This record gives sequence, structure tokens and C-alpha cells, in this order.
Amino acid sequence: MQIDEAKLDFAYKYPCSLEAKQIVASLNQDKPEGRYVAAGLIRINQALQEGRIEFTQTRSADTKMVYLVSYVYSRMLVSAIGRDPVNYYLVSKYAIAEARRTGEALAQDSLQNLAKLAKELGISFSSDAGEEFEMPFYEYLAAQPRANKDYSLIRQHLESGIVRLPRNMMLRLMEEAAKRSILRGLPVDPRSLPREILDASAKIPIPKPKIIPGREPGKEHEWIEKLLEIPLPDFRHRSVNLILAPYFANVKNLDENQAVGAIMDYINRCKAVNPHTDITESYVRYQVRYAKRRGLKPYSLERAKSLIGNAIDFGTIEKK
Repeated sequence: MQIDEAKLDFAYKYPCSLEAKQIVASLNQDKPEGRYVAAGLIRINQALQEGRIEFTQTRSADTKMVYLVSYVYSRMLVSAIGRDPVNYYLVSKYAIAEARRTGEALAQDSLQNLAKLAKELGISFSSDAGEEFEMPFYEYLAAQPRANKDYSLIRQHLESGIVRLPRNMMLRLMEEAAKRSILRGLPVDPRSLPREILDASAKIPIPKPKIIPGREPGKEHEWIEKLLEIPLPDFRHRSVNLILAPYFANVKNLDENQAVGAIMDYINRCKAVNPHTDITESYVRYQVRYAKRRGLKPYSLERAKSLIGNAIDFGTIEKK
């Protein structure tokens, strides 16, 4: 089968891209091929043991195909090992390593390909020479790395609603967006995986997660359940956008109607404290869809304090 050379070159660099998915779908493989599974094992071991998956430039179409298809099998392999909450840790570690590989590829690639991948990942920007990038502040808020305070909006060059970023920061935003894209659909249900994948996964040494006190798996978002017991008198729009919609859509994994219903129930309880709000069901539905499409995660407790800390007593939430 003849595959367009430029399309394959883009796909092997960015295996979470639409081009990559189209090429893989066209292969029509009945069962896993040994060399691709072996390459997938290498990929997984690099991710879990070293925290990164090496990106290597190549001109060989066969090597590019191995890089591309091994990504598909690495997703299966990481899904086959461990169980919650360990599995969540492994999947996250894998996605971060894959995203770093994407960042390395972008750093060596053209502005045209950067713009192409950005569009697929839902990021809009403008740039003349590829050294400085401009984007609307709301696009920046959706894409910014949540865990790094250096990327908070208040620290950026913001003018007339436009954020200006140097190339290195734009690449970091692209990594973050790629990570969210990679995480979609993970972990794959082990019951749907081929026997060859399940057998190969037994060869993977599983590192133990490093537990940070107060960040034990499964407890990171407990504070949101406590928040739902306290009606908010204000800051409801931002709470829906940045906390509740991502929480119900991507942490609780509720379907759209269930997520909208849960949020509207909370908003209606908030009206008992302050009845003045223009939050509607259609608005909440839009935010739930947006969060699901982007794979957004809710704000952390610390970020929530800066967002709505003037509206309620967070000490009550932390002590409950």
C-alpha cells in the first residue's frame, strides 16, 4: 500500500494527529505484528523508567511506520498493566512522556507543521516568523499548563485580550495540549485487548508511584465533593468553566446529560444564597461539551482558592 510521504512524515512525528489515525486505520491489521509490539514495549519502558520517549529524525519510511504503529500498541500496553489507582499513575506518566516527545519534534519542525498540529489540537494562534506567538487570552487559559505557576495568566504579556508568548512557551502549551489528546480514551478496557498485548504487558517492569502527602491517588479531587456541599454566592461562571464542568465530564466521566444535571442542581442550590445568576442549562451544556472535547481537568485546590477564595471559607473544606 502506497502512503503519501509527507503525510507519513507528519504522522510519525505526531502519532496523536488525525493523519496518524488515518494511516493506522488504513492498515487493516487483523492481529498485532511482533515488531510493532516489541517497539511498543521499548516505548513504554522509556516512558515509565526514564520519563521520556526519545524522538529521532529519520528518512526511512519503514522506520517511520514502526514509530507510528508502535504508538498504537504502547497505548494498549499501558492499559494492560496495573489496576486503579496504580493504572492511573502509569497512564499519566506515559502520556507525559509521549507529550515530551511531541515537544521535541515540534522544536525541530517548521512553523507550518506547528500550526497544523495546533489546529488539530484546538489551539488558535498567529505568528509571523515563528519566534513570537499571539493568541486570545481565553485560548491561553484553556491550554496553559496547570501545575506551573510560571504559566499563570497574570505573569504573561497580555494586551487588549491578546497573550504574547515566546517560542519556548508556545511549545510547552503544545505539549500540554498533546498530553490531553493522548489521554483521551485511556486506559483502554483490558477486556478488549488482544491476547498478544496482554502477554507482552507481563514483561513490563512497573515502577512504584511516588506519593506526595495529600496527593494520594483518588484523593486529588475530594475537595470538589466538599465544595458541592457549600452554595456559592458569587464566581459561579468561573466555577462552572474551570472546576465543575471538567470535574463531572472528565474525572467523574458522567455522560453529558448527567453532568449538566449535576451542575444545574448545584447552581439551583446556590440561588438560595444569591438568586441573581444568568447561568442557564444551555450555558452549562456548552461548558461540559467544551471540557470533554478538550480533555480539561478541574483546577487544583490551590488554584481554586485564588479563583473563588473570597466567596467561601476554604478552611471549612480543608478540615472536613
